Formats: sequence, C-alpha cells, structure tokens
Amino acid sequence: MENLNLCDIVQESLEWCEGQSSFAGMQRRVLYTAASNILSWPEREKTASGTELAAYKKGSSFVLKADKKWYYIDILPLKSTSTSEAQGELPSSSQLNKLTLVHPGTGEKSSNAAAYINNVPCVFLVEDMDGNWRVCGCRRWAGEIKNTVASDWGQGSAGTAQTTISVEAPDTTPFPVYKGDLDDDLEEAA
Repeated sequence: MENLNLCDIVQESLEWCEGQSSFAGMQRRVLYTAASNILSWPEREKTASGTELAAYKKGSSFVLKADKKWYYIDILPLKSTSTSEAQGELPSSSQLNKLTLVHPGTGEKSSNAAAYINNVPCVFLVEDMDGNWRVCGCRRWAGEIKNTVASDWGQGSAGTAQTTISVEAPDTTPFPVYKGDLDDDLEEAA
C-alpha cells in the first residue's frame, strides 16, 4: 500500500489569467423547495480521504417526493446577492452561505410565499453568471437552514415595492455546484 499524503489532495493553485472575465451576480430565476420535499440528495464529489468538495457528482440528482417540485422565484439580479463566510473553529470550520433575493412585488402570491418560506427550511438553487447551478442548503444541516422574508410596499410614486428573501445555510463549502437534472421536477412557467 502506498503512503499517500491525503491532506494535500484538496490543496491546489488558484490561477487567474489577465484578461479573463469573472462575472459577478446571478441569473433572474431562482429555484426552491422545502428541504422536507427531498427524498435523497445528490452525491458530493470527495477526496480519497472523504473530504467533501465544492460540487455534486455529474449525473447525481435530487430526488423529490412524487407530488413535489422545484418552484421558481423571479428576482432582481442587480439587487440580489450571495455571500459565504467561515464559521466555527479549527478543525470544525464550515461555511455559512447567505442569499438575499429581491423579488419585485408584494402581491398576494408574494405574501403566500412569505408565509411558507418563513416557516419551512427551504433549499435554493441559484444560477450564477457562468451558467452553474449553485446550492444553498445541504443534507447534513438541512434542519439549520434559516429563511426570513420581508415585504416593503415602498414610498409614494418613486418607491419600490419588493419582497426580500434572506437565506442562511451552513455547508462544508461555499455554494457547491449542482450538475444533476432539474427538468423532471421543475414547475413549468405560466
């Protein structure tokens, strides 16, 4: 048996070529479902030592309950953000992934969504500007996902009516990339 230094597998250089674009932001449509709707989670890529990497295996998909789907929320990308910060201490550090999603409107459907999202841990899929679906929420800490929703009718004729969804979800890495299928479990746009 070879004596491998398994701790070195995660270390890698992070190159950047001058002139290479790295686009900020997210796409307009975000997907979500209750964590309890997920029967099985896709499998994460791992190192030989079992350390989870920042992607789910290609072809490994979410399996939802038979009557459940991914629902969509259209957002204002210029007002919506994603951040990830370290939490905990060595050797138990993890990431706290955060989304702030701004939906333009405060109507009845927005209020219904707010009542639901405020009271049910939800998993969100956000498409970055490179076309990768990024996951906010993970199997290990699904019960610790915190969603809050605020509604603002704006002020006068110059104000902006909006519903703001804030999500905090612990994970082992910042927003892992999802490479599986969505089409079979996606609510069709009206």
